[in-house]
Amino acid sequence: MTRWHALILFVFISQASFGQNHICLGADLTEIIRNGNAGLRLGCSISEQWSAEAASSFHLTCIRQGLQRPVTSRSVSCELSFRHWVRKCYNGAYFSFGLFNGFRKEADMTFSMGYSLPVLECIRLDIGYRLMVLDTIKYRKGESGELRLELDYIFWY
Repeated sequence: MTRWHALILFVFISQASFGQNHICLGADLTEIIRNGNAGLRLGCSISEQWSAEAASSFHLTCIRQGLQRPVTSRSVSCELSFRHWVRKCYNGAYFSFGLFNGFRKEADMTFSMGYSLPVLECIRLDIGYRLMVLDTIKYRKGESGELRLELDYIFWY
């Protein structure tokens, strides 16, 4: 059911963004390596330096008997965030604030920062670091952050 929620969320964001300049569709490569989930992100520019982002992580295959990982590492999650770009949307450095919710996990706030590098005309490589704010405060450790590597396709109008 969560996959349908993510799909509906992506449709609503993309419909609202047709009057804007850019739409970004990205795949999180580190999510596949980290826990075997597919990580997808959809974003749209809402001004010259701000974008709204929706991301979801979910597993595509069933877990086989005997190869089970902990439920929390393979759980479905979603994130809604706003990114501020230093130059302009989907170009250069950014920082973002957002909300994160995962299945069998507590809701959390996120802070991210990163850099978007051009690979081809419409393809970008996004290198960033995401930190879970409440988890870091609660456990007083910096281990709740994770490195992210995304491959993005930018739709230009």
